[in-house]
Amino acid sequence: MPELPDVEVFRQHAEKHAKNKKISEIRYNDAGRVLKSSKQKISRNLKGQKFTGSARAGKHMFLKTDDDKWLAMHFGMTGFLKHWKKGDDEPEYSKVIFSFDDDHRLSYISKRKLGELEITDNPEAYKKENHIGIDALDCSFKEFKEALKDKQGGIKNVLMDQSKVSGIGNIYSDEILYQEKLHPKHKFEKLDEKQLKSLHKTIQRVMQTAIDNKAQPSDLPDHYLLPHREEGNNCPDCKGKIKKIKINGRGTYVCPKCQKL
Repeated sequence: MPELPDVEVFRQHAEKHAKNKKISEIRYNDAGRVLKSSKQKISRNLKGQKFTGSARAGKHMFLKTDDDKWLAMHFGMTGFLKHWKKGDDEPEYSKVIFSFDDDHRLSYISKRKLGELEITDNPEAYKKENHIGIDALDCSFKEFKEALKDKQGGIKNVLMDQSKVSGIGNIYSDEILYQEKLHPKHKFEKLDEKQLKSLHKTIQRVMQTAIDNKAQPSDLPDHYLLPHREEGNNCPDCKGKIKKIKINGRGTYVCPKCQKL
């Protein structure tokens, strides 16, 4: 599932290829399940407009029009954006295609049709309505501490609670906890102030490093877990063996030597 670094890369992709271009046409290919606003509402609010800006909140992305409307996007399990040009082959699984007046296109792609597109007047209202917590990359330590002040239980589950801190999913929670040398089942409420500050810094460092590497886990630094994230591989730190465990049904990768419970 796309996580914060992926969505930030999508946002940058849209900024580069779709910003300030007039939307001449919008096409829909079996897009019903991903549309939270009707085709008519989306077309009425976007056709003839330009995307003039963008924003992101965790795993959610927003494109602003020159009429002060916003297209809110969530990418589900397999969604992403792809820029292409008239004459190129249409990308497979394109569900919504925005055509611009310069013959460029932007496809919202979703193989499993689990994403969401919606017109909203205000991203802040959208975030509140959809219970989206503070952004994991852009929050201060004070905001981070306040958002999680009442949380208890395994730290991986806490980090993945999108209603508190948004943007961290299964993959990057593994990396963050590996970098902190914390077991995913470690009780969050047992962290002291120093550990909490360190965790906050590590979250933002991991997120930014992933963005800098275009959200390609295999391209992360060799001392990161993700390039080695497979059971039986060597831990890049202690050379012990990486183990796969299950937490709430999710495959979770740890180094038992570095991340002792």
